[in-house]
Parts: sequence; structure tokens; C-alpha cells
Amino acid sequence: MTVQFATTSTTPTAFDSAARDALGLWSQAWGVDGYAFTREAMGAWACATTAWMNYLGRLATSTTPLAAFDAGSALMTDCLEICSQAASDRLKDAGLATPLLNDA
Repeated sequence: MTVQFATTSTTPTAFDSAARDALGLWSQAWGVDGYAFTREAMGAWACATTAWMNYLGRLATSTTPLAAFDAGSALMTDCLEICSQAASDRLKDAGLATPLLNDA
């Protein structure tokens, strides 16, 4: 079994057979909305990675146990906001100009 990756920088439509082929069998198993599901997962992954990297940056500059505790609590707060931040990023990418209720 070979894994294929999309190589284009443009966003294909969900019904484009070439796009489904480029995303591979795993994404095709989710049906026509497989591309949308993959984008949702990648958005959440990007937000989680950002939260983790921010935590590591805060932890590296912590000089006291209280600062390390603050870094951990900031990570917990960031983790609670991963889904809303990912949704906010997707809406902004889609052209949303007005702020959302959560102001993310």
C-alpha cells in the first residue's frame, strides 16, 4: 500500500476525483467529505502544535516553580480552546471578516 499526498497549493473541491485520489485511500474512506474532515483534523493538529510549542517556550524561560506552574496552566487553557481556535482559523481562511463570539 502506498500513501499519496496532495501536491497542489490550491484547494480542490470535495467532489473533484483528482483531489480524492491525491488524498489517498484513508481520506477516501470518509466519502465525499473526506477532504473537509482532513482539513478539520489538520486545523486542530496545527492549533494543538502551537499550544504545545508555546508551552515549551514558556517552560524554557521559567525561572521559578511558580512560573513553571503558570506555563502548565496556560497550556491547559490553550488546550481548552483548540477546537474553537481551529474553527476560527478555518472561518478566517474562508473569508470571514467580522469577529466571532469567542473573539479568537
